[in-house]
Amino acid sequence: MIKEITNINQTDLKLIFFDFAIFSCGTEKRCHYTFKNLIDNVTNTSFVFEFSNSRTRNSHIENRKVFKLREYDLKVNFVIVKNNDDRIIFKILQKAINSSIKDKIKIYLDYSSMPRKWYQAILTLLNDFINVDVDLIINYSAYDYNGDNFPTINVNSLSASNMHYGNIQPNKPKLLFLGLGFDKYAAKALLERIEALHILFYTNPSYLVSQTLNIETVNEKILSNSNKTFLLPITDMKKSFEALENMYLKYCKEYSLIIASLGPKPMVMLSNLLSLKYKDIQNLRLNSIYHYRSHKDQNVLKDTYPVKICFEKST
Repeated sequence: MIKEITNINQTDLKLIFFDFAIFSCGTEKRCHYTFKNLIDNVTNTSFVFEFSNSRTRNSHIENRKVFKLREYDLKVNFVIVKNNDDRIIFKILQKAINSSIKDKIKIYLDYSSMPRKWYQAILTLLNDFINVDVDLIINYSAYDYNGDNFPTINVNSLSASNMHYGNIQPNKPKLLFLGLGFDKYAAKALLERIEALHILFYTNPSYLVSQTLNIETVNEKILSNSNKTFLLPITDMKKSFEALENMYLKYCKEYSLIIASLGPKPMVMLSNLLSLKYKDIQNLRLNSIYHYRSHKDQNVLKDTYPVKICFEKST
């Protein structure tokens, strides 16, 4: 279970040696950004989970070459994930981690290019199914989308993203914590489909001023009609998690709680962590297809913001 969440600076990160490291490989060039800087700090095995549906694209092939350069001397294991099936990720990591003879292990996770389903499976594994204590360092490389080149979402359906789903208590009114993202339709779709009171949150400050401005612009109408909104600093994940946790503790006795974060990924990560720590909050996501106008227009930002999450072994 989750014991503690703390921020880590870049200097301290470079001094940590990891038993395992986890990356993804697809079309985004940020997928290997931290791999090149930290791979020599991995003492055991690195796992690179690949998107099966993009393996023939040139950008995916070029990204894979970066990982392949260190495949043999650093025990880099490539795993193809078909049909976005997170069960293979769960099984492979569970076997590797539970085979450790240590009482405590350290794992590095770069979730910059991972689908929510993948890193949610990893978090659930560490929280509920591992027989050793784990220090997990999560890291995220942000994009500068150059003006209007933000991701958009084709809304299809809602689904529960937490394997435990959360418990909606019928004798209580529903309250939705809605994290606003870059897409102008997603928040509206959620509010129309879920009959509940709602409280809004979004990232401010963000990695870039343009990210916050974009969120405020595309959600202007929803924000103007809401009287309950709170801001989370994406550059301080510990503080942001504590703010979300305080909101949960404030309302959990009176309401049956639902949380849905629409982006960016660190905000989604915070929602996942909250729903793992408190199993009575339901964590929802929009099943969606992301479209980017051009990967050439996306620049990986220099700074990353690593966070340490301490898990106590499952009993």
